[in-house]
Amino acid sequence: MRNLERAQLTALFDHATIGDESGVTPGKLNINTCSQDALKYLSEVDPFVADAIRVYRDQQRGDIASIIELLDVGGVSRTALADLTRLIDVRSNVFQFSVTGRDENTGLTVEMQVEVDRSTLPVKINAIRIR
Repeated sequence: MRNLERAQLTALFDHATIGDESGVTPGKLNINTCSQDALKYLSEVDPFVADAIRVYRDQQRGDIASIIELLDVGGVSRTALADLTRLIDVRSNVFQFSVTGRDENTGLTVEMQVEVDRSTLPVKINAIRIR
């Protein structure tokens, strides 16, 4: 049996999960945007690998397109990557954004701040603030 190619792995990881997802809750760590120290809190990542991931992320300027790219990081095997998939991602599930608009009738400018969680379908709106 031959291994999947990198492009095949990337497509698979973008649309599938490994193992039983019933106990998984939203909130994977986005390795593109997490703080420098966030990886050290993952028990599955030893300090050497955490440093190597941070260095790789910096080299990619925080633009890791798929967690499959972590196979280029020393210390990350396919088995280790499979273990990490339930904890990390390269995308975020919760987004905050601000929208400014003008009321046609009154001419007043209104700002809405919205927090959206895309980890479930339908997408959940966590909060809306109108100023």
